[in-house]
Amino acid sequence: MTTFSDYLTACIPPIVGAGFLRLQLVSEKEKASKEAHNQSAQIASEAVVTIRTVASLTCESHMSTVYHKTLYRPLTTSDILSNVVGNAVFAFSLSAIFFAVALVFWY
Repeated sequence: MTTFSDYLTACIPPIVGAGFLRLQLVSEKEKASKEAHNQSAQIASEAVVTIRTVASLTCESHMSTVYHKTLYRPLTTSDILSNVVGNAVFAFSLSAIFFAVALVFWY
């Protein structure tokens, strides 16, 4: 005969596993985003430091275009796929918690 604690103990591994997997996905995405935005910050910093050269060569629109391209680079299709996977893991972790609560109320 199963007891109440057996039901609760069976719910712990999926909740912890999904939470850990989601934490890994979020930290990986944060690292990639930080790297991509560091590159765009570097380009903006170079343009500001050399503003006299940029203005004398009338390259403002070119520098703006390059800066915008580096900002949009992180928003690629692979990023969309990682968002879908991350949200699916998050949905699973929340549903596992709700399942555990429902199991407690059912028992």
